[in-house]
Amino acid sequence: MAKLEDSFPNYDPLLALVEIAQDPETDLSMRVDCHKTLASYLTDADSQLDIDGDGESKPLTDGLLLIRYLFGFSGDSLISGAIGDGAERDTAEEVEA
Repeated sequence: MAKLEDSFPNYDPLLALVEIAQDPETDLSMRVDCHKTLASYLTDADSQLDIDGDGESKPLTDGLLLIRYLFGFSGDSLISGAIGDGAERDTAEEVEA
């Protein structure tokens, strides 16, 4: 993988796994391995994906906060309707930190 990273500085191994896992021309066992690797990565990163600090990473709260943040939202527009019940971080300043 180091050779790929040297040749392609913007190479992202996770995106490569997604591409392989979705390619119907790829051998089925390799696609299954890619799916397992991606699932394991996301499971290991679960606590880091809990952006609002409510103890769970959910697509309609933490995922929405992440997408909004990446698109440059801030303040009330960042957190409006996207904070989970029992969240430790429930202000825009806490989420952005």
